[in-house]
Amino acid sequence: MKSIPQLAQDITTLFKEIRALKTRINQFSSGGRVSATSVIGTSPSGILYAHTTALTIGWHSFLGRFDNVIQTVAASTHLLPDNTTNYMEVDSAGAISHGASYTLGKIPLGIVTTLAGVITTIVEETAKLDETRLVKVSADDIGPNFLLAKLAAGAGVTLTETNPGADEDVTIGCDADASEITYTPAVVADWDGGLDPGDANDALDQVAERVKDLETIALLTISVLEGWVLDDAQNPTLGALPANAVVINVDVWVHDAFDSDGTDLLTVGYDGAVDAYVTALDVSAPGVMTPGMGTSVGIVDATPRSVEAYYVNGGSEPTVGKAHIIVQYIIATAEPA
Repeated sequence: MKSIPQLAQDITTLFKEIRALKTRINQFSSGGRVSATSVIGTSPSGILYAHTTALTIGWHSFLGRFDNVIQTVAASTHLLPDNTTNYMEVDSAGAISHGASYTLGKIPLGIVTTLAGVITTIVEETAKLDETRLVKVSADDIGPNFLLAKLAAGAGVTLTETNPGADEDVTIGCDADASEITYTPAVVADWDGGLDPGDANDALDQVAERVKDLETIALLTISVLEGWVLDDAQNPTLGALPANAVVINVDVWVHDAFDSDGTDLLTVGYDGAVDAYVTALDVSAPGVMTPGMGTSVGIVDATPRSVEAYYVNGGSEPTVGKAHIIVQYIIATAEPA
């Protein structure tokens, strides 16, 4: 049977162990992890401190970054003075130490408080640790550095640090001009009709001008008159041209050749000028014709016209014959006085 002094000593020891256990529970529940980007790797699970026993704190092995040097920090234990606030840090040689404040040039790990023979709190110092944050381009990058230092500006590109000392950003600007771009056309033959690839600046200017010209043309509305000339319908009306119309083209397709025993001629015009738009065209053979344009094609005609097709045979009446006619025209602005 234990004496009263022995029982008192056992109770005291048990009390200390309960307090130590409570402390460790508090550490995990309050986030006892050091989220330091200056700490490259830890084991296990990123927890830097391994355990606490009374006034002793144990540290796992991890990698630390000091400028651009990666240093292995060995696992270790540290006995801390009682009833103190201890600033834990690691130096460039990988040695962990504690003191009454942080030391310039060392990586801060956290603040450990002791009281009544046990470690009571472990507080991470993420604000100070963020000051040493570096980035890598890839996992095997051996030169981690601050973001701005890891970015390389190419030709015509600028990198600018904005909001220095506050919530910083990197602004990427580009002053490059198209003339600085080497351009080689994929199909040289596409650059014809006055287009010359030259450098990218010239090429883009020329293409823009061509597109503008096409868009301008597209604004003009092209209208058509059309109809059929037949062996038994030799003078059809194709439609009416309004005032200031300009006939720009006439197409003729002979589907079935006209078969009189003389000449088979077709004209397009209006009464009083039967060949104003197409002069005498032989339609005695089938096919797409190339008609001769009359004198009224391409001019602005201020007078409305009723456009007709005229078939004239030079012998007997045809028993077969069929031709299709398309008259294309635009409306011009009124002729100035």
